[in-house]
Amino acid sequence: MDHRFPSGSCAIGGDSRERARFALSVASRASMWVLACAGAWIVTAPVAPLALAVAAEAGAPASAATNGEATPTLTAQTLEARLAALPAGPDKDAVMLGYHLSVDTPHYAQGHVPGGAISCASCHIGAGTTPHASPWYGMTGVTPAYTARSATVESLAQRINNCFRRSENGTPLALDSAEINGFLAYMTFVSQGVPSGAFGPGRGMGKIANVAKMTPDPVQGKAIFGARCASCHGADGQGVQSGGHYVFPPLWGDASFNIGASMARIGTAAAFIKHNMPLGNPNLSDQDALDVAAYVTHQPRPDFPGKENDWPKGGKPVDARY
Repeated sequence: MDHRFPSGSCAIGGDSRERARFALSVASRASMWVLACAGAWIVTAPVAPLALAVAAEAGAPASAATNGEATPTLTAQTLEARLAALPAGPDKDAVMLGYHLSVDTPHYAQGHVPGGAISCASCHIGAGTTPHASPWYGMTGVTPAYTARSATVESLAQRINNCFRRSENGTPLALDSAEINGFLAYMTFVSQGVPSGAFGPGRGMGKIANVAKMTPDPVQGKAIFGARCASCHGADGQGVQSGGHYVFPPLWGDASFNIGASMARIGTAAAFIKHNMPLGNPNLSDQDALDVAAYVTHQPRPDFPGKENDWPKGGKPVDARY
């Protein structure tokens, strides 16, 4: 999830195509928050063997029309060119704002990400265009939809704000703001070619086969983290900064996602790690991914105020952190 870029460095169709290429490549590299408000520390608990049901991100809507997948006309490889080709005008401005918000959220949504470390692309790799990294293509055609976590039908704008509150441990955007409209315009843009009611390829975080029969080992996960993850996220899990900006996000601590985020769940994190990490060359075994997730998700991180209101009608996942 590079998180914050120097001013102007992620402008596509701006000062230069070189800057555009840099922005897109960094957005992809950085989209690792991996595994895309000060809170009280939670008490870490021992990890017990559990029957994990690896699912898509909490509350991912199940389309009433179809559970099939359709191929979008836009991919991470074509994103830059397609954005540059948009005709100038207010519509392009809104799409571009949404793109910039996704790859550099702390800068473009100033004041809404207090930790300054997590961007949407930390999980939604490639600015929402990567399979099994909770891609955004198709989302405009399957929302509003019922979400078990809130037991309500949520709009896409509400889901965006859930990410701000949980995954970025921040504050929500105004529903009539330019930022929300920018997100919606960009998600509509990347959803081109996906019929309404269908999902694009690689919905959610993917799955790990037979995970219910596996036992997470956080001790082994710590060793794997040190050998395979620490070079980007730091031995202390606090990410890597350059010039005062996060290049790779922290995985725990004050600036990371809080316990209300889907990535704080072992199952979600394990699936994300399996399909996406190490970034650019995901090659961990199912067991290794599960062990790393067990280690990372049980490190200290901010609490989530209001967590007691989640899943009011039941259905709480067994790996929820509260």
